[in-house]
Amino acid sequence: MAMWEYDGRRFMYVSGYMLDEGAWHHELSEIGSEACACIVIPDATPDDGPFTPGASETVILRTAAGTIPWPIWVAFMSRVHESNDLGDR
Repeated sequence: MAMWEYDGRRFMYVSGYMLDEGAWHHELSEIGSEACACIVIPDATPDDGPFTPGASETVILRTAAGTIPWPIWVAFMSRVHESNDLGDR
């Protein structure tokens, strides 16, 4: 989990494995707003051991109402990249 602030707006980043989807989620949301984005990375082997990222073309970006400032988006994507959950096979 991480918190960022930009121009008086606060944003929260969380990530976790969603068993019901068999996928890793990286979520960014603005506190007190409906603005959010979620990167969904399917597990290539959901029934076999640790998380194995699916191919990049299977990754989904979900968004909701609102805007996300560019510096917050860069911080979010840096966290996603650092997680090494974006595999490409």
